[in-house]
Amino acid sequence: RMKGSTLEDFKAARVRRYQRAGYRVAFCGDATTDIKAAKIADAVFATKKLRGFCREAGLPNRRLKNFHAVIKLLSKPS
Repeated sequence: RMKGSTLEDFKAARVRRYQRAGYRVAFCGDATTDIKAAKIADAVFATKKLRGFCREAGLPNRRLKNFHAVIKLLSKPS
């Protein structure tokens, strides 16, 4: 984690870092500390508390059951 940052800031910074490097980012999460990263990710796979937040906020997401759908999404050409 970056010195002096919160866990949620760290996760969001990681998403931005990979996006700046040209990657599509699929973020997978289950907690409220994942909200900042989910808001900026290219795709969100969520469960538990993060899924509820996404529903309430109208943030597009897919239910995270396993990583097969994540792999399939990221394997598609941009």
